[in-house]
Amino acid sequence: MKLLIITNLFPNAAEPNRSPFNFQQIRELAKLCDVKVVAPIPHFQYSREQVPEYEEIAGIAVYHPRYLVIPKIMRCLYGFFFYDGIRNTVEEIYEDFEFDKILATWAYPDAFGAALIARQMDKPLYIKVHGTDINVFIQYFLRRTMITWACRQAQKIMAVSSSLKERIAGLGIPADKIELIPNGVDCDKFKILDKDECRTKLGLSHKSKHVTYIGNLKPIKGVRYLIQAFLDVMPDVCLNIVGDGKELNNLEKMAVDLQLAERVRFFGRQPHEAIPLWINASDCLCLPSLNEGCPNVVLESLACGRPVVASRVGAVPDLLDSEDKGIMVEPGNEKALARAIKQIIMHNVDRRQIRESVLGYGWEENAKRVYSIMQKGTKGKRALSLKKKVVSKVIPSGTILIKGTPGQKRIALTFDDGPGQECTPQVLDILKNENVTATFFYIGNMLEQNLTLALRAVNEGHTIGWHSYTHRGYQQWNGRQWADDLIKGKELFKNLFNKECLFFRPPRGIYSLRHILFCTTNKVTTVLWNKDSLDFKSKTSSEVLDTIESSGIEDGDIWLLHDDHKLVLEYLPKLINKCREKGLKFVSIKDYIQ
Repeated sequence: MKLLIITNLFPNAAEPNRSPFNFQQIRELAKLCDVKVVAPIPHFQYSREQVPEYEEIAGIAVYHPRYLVIPKIMRCLYGFFFYDGIRNTVEEIYEDFEFDKILATWAYPDAFGAALIARQMDKPLYIKVHGTDINVFIQYFLRRTMITWACRQAQKIMAVSSSLKERIAGLGIPADKIELIPNGVDCDKFKILDKDECRTKLGLSHKSKHVTYIGNLKPIKGVRYLIQAFLDVMPDVCLNIVGDGKELNNLEKMAVDLQLAERVRFFGRQPHEAIPLWINASDCLCLPSLNEGCPNVVLESLACGRPVVASRVGAVPDLLDSEDKGIMVEPGNEKALARAIKQIIMHNVDRRQIRESVLGYGWEENAKRVYSIMQKGTKGKRALSLKKKVVSKVIPSGTILIKGTPGQKRIALTFDDGPGQECTPQVLDILKNENVTATFFYIGNMLEQNLTLALRAVNEGHTIGWHSYTHRGYQQWNGRQWADDLIKGKELFKNLFNKECLFFRPPRGIYSLRHILFCTTNKVTTVLWNKDSLDFKSKTSSEVLDTIESSGIEDGDIWLLHDDHKLVLEYLPKLINKCREKGLKFVSIKDYIQ
């Protein structure tokens, strides 16, 4: 089997310790089949000097294409940006490595982008989800819609906990399509070591009891509840916090304010190789998370023979299935944490018995289970490359279309702001004479005044969409006004053309999350553009053609033109010729949508 893995959860030159659990699983998979990894990185996060486009990690070929991320803005588009960022790299990989199957780990944007690739190449897709990618992201309508769509494309979804499996099933995914595969643990690295020797190496007191937290310092990890709990824990017990994150300063200040600074100490992020020392030096591990997937640190603690106090979230109930291994508490309850820590500290445990309980969780066994699931699945077809393969249905309807999917030498000409008697008839004449299909986005009040032109466009095979009723003041409208305008458009189209309005272009490309939500719910595709002729602000047709030339004419383009501007009558025939010179076929927007 040749396997392409698509995931952001993988080490790179700048982050050698990134997602060790995913790395260990993939490293073991690479012993069972041929593996290449596409591990995309957001634009501007690291330079090419910091993280190269290609590197080898533990003998695995790893590619780092870049994709667009606008922090905290339009996260519902990240899936499309992710796909657009990786597809050329996947194309290049496939030229020499004709992979059979695709495995995506992390539901969004990774699995969604991988699902578009898999659908395009007719390759079986497998998805592994981890926790936050389901527990948090499905709270947002658009991301939930895209995650659900990706899961429906997959042969199997692998969940790391029973609760996660239930949440995926709650999206309408058949239960028999979801496999439960908890994370693994390196039992050779994480093993029982002498407590006193470990404390000496780390410079920890031999007189005190030690509770250790290992992980990121962010609100969802609930560390503030753990610090608060130490007000009720015996004074000879110390809390060692190993990790880093945006909450570090707040937590340090909290420890000082509670007069716990001498007992609560922060040791920063530690290399993964040092984690066994920290666990073995402790009397117990504590994980007070408010949400989790399958926390590897719990498995690592058990492999070291150390009991765990943890919140009852994610896969923790699956891992702490007996009181010998640890105690679970409800998340966000500092009093319960304090009681559990005191109980564990005072209790003598059989370290070897605890360790033996997780020996079946080794990464080698884990990878074999993943491999077995993929091996039993549907075999992939021998796909053509992305550039050569004929693809007609890739982009889901009801979402946002910025550019068509390359692969079929197609281009879409789209016209805004008509219909009008001054230019639209001549534009239609040019398109008819040139045998070109296009898309028109009509303004409602113009449509009512020039219905015969719109009917002509439909009869001649063009696609029409809605472009608001008046176009004026659109950017100042609130969500309710947007919705009212779209409803009016749908009703007008149905009355005039006896068909639903499936496409909408917001004036000036301005839109909001509320608008996207409305369009997605009503299965109306928002159509933007990736190439703008700027004809509306140009003075001559030569100026428009210069803009077109500098932008470049490419497969999959969506061009923004205007049929209410006289210059279009001069430059349109020349644009059509330029497109034909590049061997491009003219299609309407509906040809880009499934």
